[in-house]
Amino acid sequence: MSNYDDDEDKNSNYLKLSGDFDQLKHGHDGIDKAAGGIKLLGKGLFNIGKFALTEVLPKVAEESAKRRR
Repeated sequence: MSNYDDDEDKNSNYLKLSGDFDQLKHGHDGIDKAAGGIKLLGKGLFNIGKFALTEVLPKVAEESAKRRR
């Protein structure tokens, strides 16, 4: 099982997906592959949510404030 610190790239604010993709691709059995797929899905959704909250939402709020003026 991977450590949370190993999942996050030091140069990025998002979780790395490469290890879970490798687990999905090269898993020894169905359970190992399913676990990799579920982790890949979860981390992908987390990254999308984090992107939406940190990048998109502030810009939308800024544009909305500019249009109100």
